[in-house]
Amino acid sequence: MVQGPFAQRSPARGLLVALLVVAGCPCEATPPEHGGAHDGATSAGGDGGDGAGDAEQGESHPEGTSSKGKPASSEEPDDPPRSQSDLPPPSSTRPSDAVRRASEPPAPCADDREPIAPPQQPPDNPFGYQRPVTGCIEGQVHFVEHGARAVPRRWSRLDEGPTLWACELNVEPHIWADGLPGMGTRYQWFAVRYEGAFRVAKAGTYGFRLRSDDGSRLLVDGELVLDNDGMHGARSRDGEVELEAGDHRLVVQYIQGAHHVALQLFVTPPDGEEGLLSVRRP
Repeated sequence: MVQGPFAQRSPARGLLVALLVVAGCPCEATPPEHGGAHDGATSAGGDGGDGAGDAEQGESHPEGTSSKGKPASSEEPDDPPRSQSDLPPPSSTRPSDAVRRASEPPAPCADDREPIAPPQQPPDNPFGYQRPVTGCIEGQVHFVEHGARAVPRRWSRLDEGPTLWACELNVEPHIWADGLPGMGTRYQWFAVRYEGAFRVAKAGTYGFRLRSDDGSRLLVDGELVLDNDGMHGARSRDGEVELEAGDHRLVVQYIQGAHHVALQLFVTPPDGEEGLLSVRRP
């Protein structure tokens, strides 16, 4: 868990992981007038992929595997109750103290907007802040076709929406009707591709858990670690990956279908406890 004014202390000690925005310029994109998607978000492979373009799509997808071929477990039912009152309680969102930002500066902004320090308060919209935040993960919103069944593979063929910055991925399961900044009243049939970097101070086996409603995928250094794709209620997939000390690339892909949302990323460091992956301190 991170320390300082933005987080609480966790039992895990002596391990550092950090995130850094590495994708493009952290400037807010101007959303298109029309939110069409040219590939329907159902084609595998092609351009705009993340090194795992041949992964299976749709509802017939793997249960999630680790980078060492270890099967990932499901910690939540595939068909949870669909009313607000019956949604399961959220998992612990205590940040892990194995998480920090990387020391490299963010990319300069084309419109000269200076990134702000991570705010103490969470963003008004759970998917992220509307302006660049130092060291946080950049998320590019894309529009997908109504009825899409899986996370997009050809991101470059999709119309872009706003850009958001998240210091952690902590969208707890709930009924969603708020929409995203810059998207008007549109609150469904969109996808977000988050990209950043994390720094590992100690080599070892790191566990990751990705909880989402609907589909999501986690890639580390271009390798698919967790596949939680398809249209489904809030559920988790977890897996492990061996990491050397130093910087590593992180990509989280997410698709939102209709009404209910969830997107949370947790990390378990070697010999440590699971906590929400957060980058609110350097």
